[in-house]
Amino acid sequence: MASKKLTVEELSQLKYARQQRINYLAQLGNLELSILKLQKEKVKSSEIVIALEQAEQQLHKILQEKYGQGYIDIDNGEFIQQ
Repeated sequence: MASKKLTVEELSQLKYARQQRINYLAQLGNLELSILKLQKEKVKSSEIVIALEQAEQQLHKILQEKYGQGYIDIDNGEFIQQ
């Protein structure tokens, strides 16, 4: 089988295309890693929000037992009975 040499320009274009592909694959990998980290952070934040909501509900229950039915004006710290 006979072989033929590529021109310098053709070889240069092939090397450039390959290097660009490698660079973008690396960039894609970094983006995927960032996405995984953000997803993990999202789950953690969601768990914290749920825990805080539960703590807030528990505090509302305690305050309701202490003060009765009504609502609290958080801005001025007053309990307003219904």
